[in-house]
Amino acid sequence: MLELVKQLNNASFDDLWRFEINGKHVGYVRPELAEKLAASAPELLGQTASRRLSVIAENLTPDQLTARFVTLHEKLAAEGVLPKPAGELTDVRASIADEPLCQINRNLIFPLGLISRGVHVILQFENGDFVVAKRSDKVFTFRGCNDISVGGLLPSGKDPWTHVKTEAAEEASLAPEDLKPSGPAMVLAYARNVQGTAEKPAFPFETNGGTNWDEVFYWTVTIPDDVVPAPRDGEVKSFHRMSPEDLIKSLREEPDSWKTNSGVMLLECLAQDPRYSKHFTDDEKAGLKALLIADPRPMAVRGETPAKKPPAPKP
Repeated sequence: MLELVKQLNNASFDDLWRFEINGKHVGYVRPELAEKLAASAPELLGQTASRRLSVIAENLTPDQLTARFVTLHEKLAAEGVLPKPAGELTDVRASIADEPLCQINRNLIFPLGLISRGVHVILQFENGDFVVAKRSDKVFTFRGCNDISVGGLLPSGKDPWTHVKTEAAEEASLAPEDLKPSGPAMVLAYARNVQGTAEKPAFPFETNGGTNWDEVFYWTVTIPDDVVPAPRDGEVKSFHRMSPEDLIKSLREEPDSWKTNSGVMLLECLAQDPRYSKHFTDDEKAGLKALLIADPRPMAVRGETPAKKPPAPKP
């Protein structure tokens, strides 16, 4: 997993087309798909410069643009060019602080290389153990892998902290009022150009991969030792406890058994904790820290209420 960290934000995107809406960079698209998109909807998409796919949307409202993309997606999905639409839209923004330019089906995040914004909670017991989720075999990606206990894509129009409390109730049976973060949100931000092969597709629907461009809000929450998270919505098969030392060992030695962004978040959390930082070299800590950005939201709109003082770990 730490080897993967070295690749994040360092991969070459020279062979990809920039995807822009109203002049704002919102994604990366592989050349073959970019050409098919432009040919299928010349009234909506055009090549404005070398390796640049631009949406022609000056006279369209965000809702109108969303409707155009829904129609295009359905057409190309029927032709096998794009994955079948899922039942959820996500906002397309150049920055989380911007107003949405439109909404696009979540199944287009990887093919269009859109910035994927998610929310996660790292649950830690009072004794220092972490809550680790085992993903179901029925989920869309990372089937059967280890994961952070609570998380998901940020849907259109939702506030990050408000939505993560909903996810905590739906995925782990935790009462929203019991979630008190130990501090403000941390934001993990990275991009990588993912290649695949016919034998090992990078994503379930596209052998040649796509761009994994993430901005993930996450909070650390301490829960009493006697609280038992329980799966509810089918995305998580089970929860189990893992000590910090065992967690570090698993993330180092079994990176393929972890959902990518969850593993990186856990490593960053551990590397910055004085109790466990001895397990990381200075270069590793610097590499992980470089993936963090400050929460760009104004203080006035942040919904989380951090706990005054997290419980001290038991000896």
